[in-house]
Amino acid sequence: MRTLDLWLTELATEAAAELARRAARDTLSGVNERDHLQPSCTSAARAIARTWTPLPQVSTSFGFSSPMWPRVGRVDIALLLQDEKPIAVELKCGTGRDALGPCAWDALKLAFGLQAEEISAGYLLTATTTSDWAKQFRGAELFETTTVVDTERLRERFIDWWRRWERDGYPAATSVPKEFATRAICRVPFVIDRVQWEVRVAALHVHGTYQIPWPSTLAADASEPATR
Repeated sequence: MRTLDLWLTELATEAAAELARRAARDTLSGVNERDHLQPSCTSAARAIARTWTPLPQVSTSFGFSSPMWPRVGRVDIALLLQDEKPIAVELKCGTGRDALGPCAWDALKLAFGLQAEEISAGYLLTATTTSDWAKQFRGAELFETTTVVDTERLRERFIDWWRRWERDGYPAATSVPKEFATRAICRVPFVIDRVQWEVRVAALHVHGTYQIPWPSTLAADASEPATR
């Protein structure tokens, strides 16, 4: 695990440097996941992977599926090692109070994948401004030193996000890990247009096979008036 933590630290460091270079070259005032963080992390991951023996494959198309979570989807970056389950990295990048909210989906998705043994390790890698990290917007708590996450509380804290995703056709699983833990790996500062940003990385851990049901948020909304 220590080797993977060091790899993620190197990945975050290289990605942060590349984001700063891209921003300076293209005179950007900000960066996002699709146009900036994803390509920066992908190129950095492939460069780092070339130093490994045996040579792993870096994929941006790896996904897993389960009848309990049919639309769980792909992971942003997967490191594919021979005879081992993939190492999955989920990315997020942006600014404002909603930038970190989608980390709730990614965290539960990785925890689900770990418990189902679809992946061998899972990490969150997220970039936002240092000032937004300091404001502790929802999602920032997943990157603290060590956080044990009660899944029911995660659902309650991000219930508006779960409703939004379900309305968009992406329900969560019908059964999910009862709890999981996040563990902070590193913080890497960089600057865009004289504004301080920070990449943070957290590892996901799941112990045991305990699960809880995850009912539809939309079904709960529909039944609410009848129960009043």
